[in-house]
Amino acid sequence: MYRVRRAHHIGYTHRDPMDLQTTRPPNLRQLRLFKLLHEGASIRAAGRQLSISQPAATLRLASLEKYYQRTLFERRPDGLAATRHADALYARIRAAFGLIDEAVAVARGARMPLASLSTTLNRLTVSQLLSLVSIDRYEGFSNAAGHSGLNKSSIHRSLAELEAALGIELVHREGARATTTPQGKLVARLFNLALGEIRLGEAAVHEVDGVLAAPINVGAARIVSQEVLPRAILRCSREMPSVRFEVRLEDHETLLHELRSGALDLVFTTFRPLDSPDLVVEQLFESNLRIICRAGHPLAGLGAVSAAHLARFPWILGMDPASSAARHWRDLFEREDLAPPVPWVRTSLPAMVQALLRETDGLALEIRSVRHAERGTCDLVALSKSIPDSERHVWLAYRRHWQSTKAHEAFLEAVRAIAAKV
Repeated sequence: MYRVRRAHHIGYTHRDPMDLQTTRPPNLRQLRLFKLLHEGASIRAAGRQLSISQPAATLRLASLEKYYQRTLFERRPDGLAATRHADALYARIRAAFGLIDEAVAVARGARMPLASLSTTLNRLTVSQLLSLVSIDRYEGFSNAAGHSGLNKSSIHRSLAELEAALGIELVHREGARATTTPQGKLVARLFNLALGEIRLGEAAVHEVDGVLAAPINVGAARIVSQEVLPRAILRCSREMPSVRFEVRLEDHETLLHELRSGALDLVFTTFRPLDSPDLVVEQLFESNLRIICRAGHPLAGLGAVSAAHLARFPWILGMDPASSAARHWRDLFEREDLAPPVPWVRTSLPAMVQALLRETDGLALEIRSVRHAERGTCDLVALSKSIPDSERHVWLAYRRHWQSTKAHEAFLEAVRAIAAKV
């Protein structure tokens, strides 16, 4: 368990750590200076390497410390000494620049001389990174502007500067529509991962003071979002009140794409991702379908339930007849040479299903997840009739080189503990 406390620092205006996901990150020139200083360069040497004066470098460092609201270096007669906050921040910033350097190398390859490559890297801006990432995700200047916080003219200018610096076309423009080229998509993915590391740098600084504030972005299949994730979020929120969660329900391929691009930290899916060198996959639990009804239902407690029994009662089913659950339901009857009954109600709303079951002799399918007693639905029971071949695995996937925060580790610990009870 992590002890959570709010930190107060004299000399800085406290910024709520819950704002860090939406706060614009510091500029790359400040962060490159920080990286050089942490690696042992003096203010003068770092400024010379970045083609700025010593006073300008000093001002950049002061601005960066104001942004993070922490002293990053102690000023000593023999030079600068990194603080614990700087050490925590450095791990994230080093990873971010590794990704940015990789993106530029991918874009230019061996065509760019080493000196030109260094100049290009030093001139990149956060606006350029954000602009390309936003176009890649939202496919249009208006949409990109609406989601990135940049105006359209700024995005146009940033992309033009970025393409000129890299010497390649990153975006295909067609009227108001804009999409990334194949090479642009790869560069955008690396840029987005880099921006994620920069944003987590602030969370790393907060962790030094015992404040867990990293945003947790999750993609999930419905089976996980209905039971396991809500319980894990509730458990973690009691211990980490500054952490914000975002849970997205998308198709399997979209979730994996957003995981690889850095938009998601974790993905919970019922489709096992193919073996891939860039992902780590683990099985969380196995689940299956079962038939549920109210506790006083005529079939409740009956030892041998046949398809003929099931056909006598009204059914409440999900909206999609093409789903695997609907297919298994039809097989229940067809295995015993019976025509599946016409569903009484079609709905995917769990609350409506449960309300109808409590007041009628209706039947419904449920994905077995968390233990019945833990769900707090003791007025609903499962029939003894099994549903053949309805087993499904739930998988957890994350990027192989993903550097989790303490907040992520606590969340994963909660998820695994709850999944173990399935």
